[in-house]
Amino acid sequence: MNHYEYLAFIEMAIPAYAQANIDSGRWDVSDALERARNSYNSLLPQGIETQENYIFIIKETISNEKVGHIWVKVQEAVPTKPAFIYDVEIYENYRRKGYGKSALQAIEKYVSTLGAKSLGLHVFSHNSAARALYESAGYRVSGHNMQKKYLGKWHITMPTTIAPASWRWTRNKLLACVGGVSSFEEISCT
Repeated sequence: MNHYEYLAFIEMAIPAYAQANIDSGRWDVSDALERARNSYNSLLPQGIETQENYIFIIKETISNEKVGHIWVKVQEAVPTKPAFIYDVEIYENYRRKGYGKSALQAIEKYVSTLGAKSLGLHVFSHNSAARALYESAGYRVSGHNMQKKYLGKWHITMPTTIAPASWRWTRNKLLACVGGVSSFEEISCT
């Protein structure tokens, strides 16, 4: 990928990342683009020259048309050398034609030549097509992020005392407490 291709990648990837975060409910539309831009600037501070990061254009073999892009990072300094796909996108007109699976297979081969021992990625839960692709390519869930929408007022029922080394709320502050459960107290935080 050259400098101009990188600029085109950034111009496409940042708004797509912002929109994916809006669609997932993680970010508000008012600052999503700025947050996405900050994320990319943080992860790629030297752009295409950022160490341990590899960004490729995915091209169709016969026509040489650009059908997508993929960005992977290999953490060279970590003994297990994990690799992580930060972004993979097949452009809309080329989806469901095998390019995504082929790109994943190609990037697996590439990172293995760099010594990577694992390859991970993140997928938003609302993106069922991508989840199906990754599962069909052998990726398995390694964790879940969960969130609850704030609806103006939290109402929490917590034990006033809980098992050793656990926590309780007092005056909107989370404090450590020790001892068995003795009673429950209701707390509303605004």
